[in-house]
Amino acid sequence: MFFLSLGTTRILYEYLCIYWHRFLLALVALILSSLSVLFIPVCFRYLIDHGFTDDLPNRAYYFSIVAAVAGITSITVAYRHYQFSWLSERIVSDIRKKLFAHLLSLDAAQYETIKVGEMLSRLTSDTGVVQHILGTSVSMALRHVIQLGGALAMLFVTSFYLSCVFLLVVPALLFPVYTLLQKMRLSSREGQDKIALSCAYASETLHAIKVSQAFAHEQVDVRQFSQAVECAFDAQKRRVAVRSWMTVAVMIGISGGFLVVCWHGVSLVYAERSSLSHGGLLQFVAYALIFSSAVVALSDLMGDLKRVDGAAERLVGLMDSHPGIQSPEYPLVPDRPLKGYIKFNNVSFAYPSRSDVLAINDISLSIKPGQHVALVGHSGAGKTTLFQLLQRFYDVGSGQISIDDWPICDLHLTDLRSAMSYVPQDVTIFSGSIYDNIQYGCLDVTSDRVYAAGRLARVDEFVDCLPHGYDTCVGERGLRLSGGQKQRIAIARAFLRDAPILLLDEATSHLDGQNEYLLQQALSRLIRDRTTIVAAHRVSTIQQVDHVVFIHQGRILDQGSHSVLMNRCQQYVQLLQLQPMDA
Repeated sequence: MFFLSLGTTRILYEYLCIYWHRFLLALVALILSSLSVLFIPVCFRYLIDHGFTDDLPNRAYYFSIVAAVAGITSITVAYRHYQFSWLSERIVSDIRKKLFAHLLSLDAAQYETIKVGEMLSRLTSDTGVVQHILGTSVSMALRHVIQLGGALAMLFVTSFYLSCVFLLVVPALLFPVYTLLQKMRLSSREGQDKIALSCAYASETLHAIKVSQAFAHEQVDVRQFSQAVECAFDAQKRRVAVRSWMTVAVMIGISGGFLVVCWHGVSLVYAERSSLSHGGLLQFVAYALIFSSAVVALSDLMGDLKRVDGAAERLVGLMDSHPGIQSPEYPLVPDRPLKGYIKFNNVSFAYPSRSDVLAINDISLSIKPGQHVALVGHSGAGKTTLFQLLQRFYDVGSGQISIDDWPICDLHLTDLRSAMSYVPQDVTIFSGSIYDNIQYGCLDVTSDRVYAAGRLARVDEFVDCLPHGYDTCVGERGLRLSGGQKQRIAIARAFLRDAPILLLDEATSHLDGQNEYLLQQALSRLIRDRTTIVAAHRVSTIQQVDHVVFIHQGRILDQGSHSVLMNRCQQYVQLLQLQPMDA
């Protein structure tokens, strides 16, 4: 479509090819409704010229034609509105599903450079703009294009001379309107970007509402959000101003041309040997009104269409982004279940957002199947980074990571990650019930296994005190749970997943000494016969493992048993002395 950008046209083409039968029905209804509107002036011409008589049957005939045309117009307009509304709702629902799936496919490196709130704006605000435009503006634009073309043809059929006079003013409108349209497109894109930034700030602040209130930061947050909203308002104000000036330009030109036509039309009606009757003049005026209203409406709709262009370009740009971490085109399929022989071979890595600083520097490490290894080091030493590299949230900068001698970059991501159970340091709890959160990622298991995992992680000790037990809703992000309760749910997930490799990232960091002791008993059963890597500080946790790897600034300084490191690595001893004493 000539009035849409490539981004909008691409979205329309992709989904209209899927729902072409619905679009065809909507298009037929649109054409019929537009043609019926174009037929109304002809009916009134004959009604005026022949229907205003004392002949009752003749009068009834012409009035019945007008009534029939009005009825057909009403039915086709209603059907057109239903079909285009259905299409807009269906297409936007599909876009949101596709966009959400695409957002989940993006890798961790890409989320370092984008704001979640901005992505939510694209998922809701931008798609909402597309929905409004598809349901209303596009159908109206098509209708007005048909009516404009039909009215133009009927203007020449009615009076060639008056049509030439009327159209003398139209070319003068084209250039200023085109210039204003380009400005409107830029301002629309800017406005959508500013709205997305304000949504990103609001999302970030609301997710940290307790921190904001604890630091009495509410007024600062309100002021900064207000500034972001005002920036969005200024951008939208510029868009509205351009749109208003465009409407003024079109209205002045159309009104001037219309007055000239009326003057010449009246002169023609009363001229000698005139072929233009009173009804003919009314018909011409009616078509001129249809033509003028179509031009004005299209100029106004161009503002909406340029607004959707900005939203569509943002959506297309996001959907065109490709995840850097993907499964290989032809993944290797292990001929046996993975046992958990993990090998880091001269691995180095720097986060994309801090590419000049190596988070992991030439690490080589072998972990045998069933071996229990503790990663020990100061915060920021690289323990969590090793977990993320092992799960392939990032690709290594150099070196190689393998499991059972299979390079992890040659395995399908699902096969790789399903071989691991991961308990992160910052536990993520989803809105829903405790049962749903334990079952997360293992939807095909029985309820007995979920309850068994809860018992092993000692979740039942606090669930039994809740009125709805495992069906208790935890609130958004688990706001109704304590830190220790969240940690137990995360550990219950690991029990339920039953994977050969277990990753525990400060898994007992939110538990007091007594609860940690009880949970360590459960963990000792969980880690049995599994390759287990623990990022830990507590001596009680470190003493349970077979091998300790001491990491400092991304390098392995020393490794061995806990007792060996206590005797030969002074930095290791100093680190443990800084940690809380075990009860």
